[in-house]
This record gives sequence, C-alpha cells and structure tokens, in this order.
Amino acid sequence: MIDGYCKEWDIFIPELNYGIEVKSDQKSLYTDNIVIEIEFNNKPSALSTSKAKWWVIYDGNIYNWFLLNNIRRCILENKLKYATFIGKGDTKYKKAYLIKKELLYKYKTL
Repeated sequence: MIDGYCKEWDIFIPELNYGIEVKSDQKSLYTDNIVIEIEFNNKPSALSTSKAKWWVIYDGNIYNWFLLNNIRRCILENKLKYATFIGKGDTKYKKAYLIKKELLYKYKTL
C-alpha cells in the first residue's frame, strides 16, 4: 500500500513493478452503470492520470479485475461519450463515462 495520496495507483507491487487502482461503485447495483471518471474540477483524474496496470472495481457484489488498457479499449471500440455532472457528496463537476456493466464486463481480465 502507498502511504498518503498517490494519483497513479492505490497499491504498488515492487516485485512485479506495477500498480493497482481500486475503485468502488456500489451504486451500480441500482443504475447498472460503472462510473469511470476522467476529470474532476477541470483537472485530469482517475482514468486520465492512472499509471496502474490493473484496475479492480467493486460493484457491490464482486471485485472485477481489468487491465487498464482494456477499459480504455472498451471506451474507444464502443465510441462512448462522457457525461458531466456533480456526484453525490461532491461540490465540483466531474467528467466520467457511465458504462453499462454488461458492456464493460466483456473486457474483464479476471
């Protein structure tokens, strides 16, 4: 685990020389969408700044493992458009992809 805040990843495995980003989107149980943030308060964030090899997204039921490049490939191959909104508990706008779980999970690795 990385002490403090690390923009590039949440967990780093030095023996393998890669990071893991951990996300939670339990609201997806109701919306059927996974939120993939790209910008917050007009600054690049999450998908735009991550250098992690893996992303683990908890959807309220299961931990879903993705290679970061597979999430990007899902967005590009399906020509997805981002939405701009203020998330619950936030006071600033974010830009994020709202990706249907059925679509995104086709790109899961584990």
